[in-house]
Amino acid sequence: MRKPCYENDRGCPLKKPFSDVHHDYWPSTAYTRPIEKEFRDLDINERLLCRCLHNAIHREEQPPEKPDLNFMREAIRRYRGTL
Repeated sequence: MRKPCYENDRGCPLKKPFSDVHHDYWPSTAYTRPIEKEFRDLDINERLLCRCLHNAIHREEQPPEKPDLNFMREAIRRYRGTL
């Protein structure tokens, strides 16, 4: 989901600045099962970021350790009140 870049006034280096969703748990290729995708897509695990910051995170940081399935189930249950 693209939105106008809220960082644009700070001199974003992109020619056409925009913001999009960054998932706190990445890369997406590590989250293939339905329960893993559901966990990754919880609102509490997503942030709207300027794409230049989003790129910097993926370039400079290591992906977080993938939580085990029990942690994911519990996070979903607490967030959604299910499972």
